[in-house]
Amino acid sequence: MRTLGSWPLTELPAAARQLFLLVPLEISVLTSILAVSVAGILLGLRFKAAALLAATALLVIGTVTWNGLGLPGYVTVGKSLMLVFVLACAYLAGLSLAHRWDRTEK
Repeated sequence: MRTLGSWPLTELPAAARQLFLLVPLEISVLTSILAVSVAGILLGLRFKAAALLAATALLVIGTVTWNGLGLPGYVTVGKSLMLVFVLACAYLAGLSLAHRWDRTEK
């Protein structure tokens, strides 16, 4: 039997059990937001808008595939839209950084 401190996991109060289930999910969402943000900034620094469209399509296809295979961490439509929005905003940030660096080099 698995324990948490002095409590067996089967005897935890319902609120504590729910908290332990939510923490990995929130870390998963934060990690995916961070990864998509870094990818968007790198896309903005190097590539044009066609790369953003391809990355968005890849993100949507990956989400549908992830859910279709039944892997843990089901991604909802709201999370998918949030990740697409974060990707686009990070792309714009990378694009503005690239433009600023080009201006200062000239």
